[in-house]
Amino acid sequence: MKKSKREYSRVEVSWPVFMHTSRKVLVGEIKDISVSGALIRCEELPSPEETIGLSIKLSDLFYVSATVETVRFNVDDSHGKGITYELAVRFNFKDMTEDGRRMLYNAIEQEARKKKH
Repeated sequence: MKKSKREYSRVEVSWPVFMHTSRKVLVGEIKDISVSGALIRCEELPSPEETIGLSIKLSDLFYVSATVETVRFNVDDSHGKGITYELAVRFNFKDMTEDGRRMLYNAIEQEARKKKH
């Protein structure tokens, strides 16, 4: 059996996310997430060499901000609504506050518990 490259398990979610680049803000949706990274579905890709800042909407009251690096992307045209992209990103923890990390970890853990029940 092939060993997974992932160190942390991922949880399926449907969280709105805003991707801030030097030129504009792109809107997407986080499809799955772990404490180390996320998979984002979006209609437009940021430039691969740019630093991307994320604002992840955890609830109506809370957003978490993080910078990320792009790991890879896939083109997805399987849902019949035109082409979208799946962008895999890795979190840059040195730019995330302690409170931001704690909120993100708690939200991921809460979603994982929901999925088990």
